[in-house]
Amino acid sequence: NKNVFSFANAGFGLLLLSYRQRFGVTLPELSSESGIPLSVLEEIELGNLAPDKNVLAIFCLLYTSPSPRDYAASR
Repeated sequence: NKNVFSFANAGFGLLLLSYRQRFGVTLPELSSESGIPLSVLEEIELGNLAPDKNVLAIFCLLYTSPSPRDYAASR
């Protein structure tokens, strides 16, 4: 049931893709930084998997909090 394409999942997947592109992060980099398996991220971006609350919390922290990389770039 979770691994079935839906427009709601596709919308979230497109949102994730746009944020990744905006921040210049590849899927492997996001997987490494977040601890979320690459295969899960791929399925989310394709709209085949709905992110659970833990994955959503990780995304919120990654994309709303300044990272050490951002801090170093601003100096």
